[in-house]
Amino acid sequence: MSACDPTSIPFQGAVNEYLVKAKEKIGKMNGTLTGTDAAGNFDVNSPVGHVAGTYTVSGQTITITVTDKPMMLPCNMIEGFLKGALS
Repeated sequence: MSACDPTSIPFQGAVNEYLVKAKEKIGKMNGTLTGTDAAGNFDVNSPVGHVAGTYTVSGQTITITVTDKPMMLPCNMIEGFLKGALS
């Protein structure tokens, strides 16, 4: 397993509403998102393996750090997926 550099995703609206939507989207991918309006963890099983990480919220930006991922899954692919799914 390997990790990725943090990536920041801006969002609009209330943080708690944003995280509820993010939790629903991740849940549809058979993953989990746990934590508070300030920070937490996520994990998702992809077709090529398990992806896990943390998130922190500052203002209208969520910063995601992938802490575990399959070696063959590039960080830029995960980043693009997360931005698409959570924007």
